[in-house]
Amino acid sequence: MPDFGAYRDLTPSTLPGIDTQFVYGGWDPLSSEFSYDLIDYNVNFGLGYGRSGSPDPELYFNLTVAREFLGPMLEHLVLVSAIAILLFFLLLLMAHDSDLQDRIGLTIFDLIVAAGGLLFAVILDHNSIRGVVESQDLIYLEWFPLILDVFIVLVVLTAVLRVRHWRIPVIGYSGDLIPVVAYWPALIGSLLAVTLLIFFY
Repeated sequence: MPDFGAYRDLTPSTLPGIDTQFVYGGWDPLSSEFSYDLIDYNVNFGLGYGRSGSPDPELYFNLTVAREFLGPMLEHLVLVSAIAILLFFLLLLMAHDSDLQDRIGLTIFDLIVAAGGLLFAVILDHNSIRGVVESQDLIYLEWFPLILDVFIVLVVLTAVLRVRHWRIPVIGYSGDLIPVVAYWPALIGSLLAVTLLIFFY
């Protein structure tokens, strides 16, 4: 049995038994408490009991924590937002009349190099999320870089179609302005759809 009299306060929300200078590293402490659980070990640990076929009570000390969501959200959403804006600017520079091409100076090679750099940054961000979470399932934050990967590929594909004159008639309309106009609604709509599916489905 724990020495309950040694604790100033046993209310779980006051975190009894936890050092007040404890560093939680991105987690918020909620409570700490003792509990018992019935465990049936198949070894007696040299104590002369156990392996009796019936479980024995074992004392646990529990610390309940919750992850701070604001830090990871700001850390990753700022990068995702910056990449989305830069990708839109690349798409905007590509959507111009043919007689302005020399003045802008953006070639398909320049676009692919820039998109490759953005794709590399998105992949690094996704790997950092996976390294912190260490989960086999996709979490909500992982959908942001995955959606950006798709949009980077679509922007490069739009550029290739423009250069090779393999345009779909609607997309080739008015200097390729349709992809520019559809970029933000499609991106925000995709993120909204993922949010609704994860939190409300």
